[in-house]
Amino acid sequence: MAHLQSQMKGGYYPLPPEHLPALASAFKASEGGRMLDPCAGEGDALQHLAGAWGMTPYANEIDTARAAACRDRFGAERMVCGDLMTLRAPNRAFSLVFLNPPYAENSGN
Repeated sequence: MAHLQSQMKGGYYPLPPEHLPALASAFKASEGGRMLDPCAGEGDALQHLAGAWGMTPYANEIDTARAAACRDRFGAERMVCGDLMTLRAPNRAFSLVFLNPPYAENSGN
């Protein structure tokens, strides 16, 4: 049953917000750079981490409802709604990529 529920929400398991400050303090990013989250969900982690590190956030999200939340948060010029496997960007477009992808077992059968 848990696997079916996970599939229904597209494997969406956001990073718990209480962990964001610890994660932000564990790394130092190049301030002023661009940060991409190709599985942004509603953009909570991206917004927190980009703010903590002084970076410009860019989001991609496959789910249309969550993508709309990102669009409201980051603007249409910094948000794409699509499959991360088809996402294309120029080399060196982003200083940092934060990735918390959907998790599912795929046996290939």
